[in-house]
Amino acid sequence: MFTGIITSDARFVERAKNRLSITLAREEKDLVVGESIAINGVCLTLTRRSGTTLFFDVLQETLEKTNLGRLEKGSMINYERALRADARLGGHFVTGHIDGTGIVAAFEKNGQDWQLDVRADSAITQYIIPKGSVAIDGVSLTVVAVSRAMVSARIIPHTFAHTSLRSLKKNDAVNIEVDILTKSVYTFLNKKKASSVDRAFLTRHGFL
Repeated sequence: MFTGIITSDARFVERAKNRLSITLAREEKDLVVGESIAINGVCLTLTRRSGTTLFFDVLQETLEKTNLGRLEKGSMINYERALRADARLGGHFVTGHIDGTGIVAAFEKNGQDWQLDVRADSAITQYIIPKGSVAIDGVSLTVVAVSRAMVSARIIPHTFAHTSLRSLKKNDAVNIEVDILTKSVYTFLNKKKASSVDRAFLTRHGFL
């Protein structure tokens, strides 16, 4: 489990078959092989470390369904270690399980902030609500607007300066994870609605 609050700088090093490596801006000596780390919002398992360089095994499906398969050497990435039980929850609950990718439609300065518009499939946007939360490349953001094909979020100067979002440009692919709480409620209510319809149908036709 993660929060979407990025506190460490990292860069993509290389991808050799199904192994991915990154380098941190500074060494973190308490890292343990086997722990979960979110890279651009994707939950991966640390398999080896050498100083500031970290190595992860990545499934082919993960490379195909997230933007990890499109990273270029030296590109900035968002890196977050798993949430500690005794830590403050500054963002929102992020699982590291990506719902899909979106395409940057626009990324422009808006007053002191920046607005990020991302085109996304309705299978993803149906779970997103205005003023709710969404994780874009692992960064917890507040939604300002959403439609069937687009989600828009504002980015404050601090987030812009300390995450890889500042390097985004039009037509870039980004990883999207919807708020698990909103998704759970939506799914529950729709199943309950379907269940009520099914029960009414069965009753009407004499099965109940």
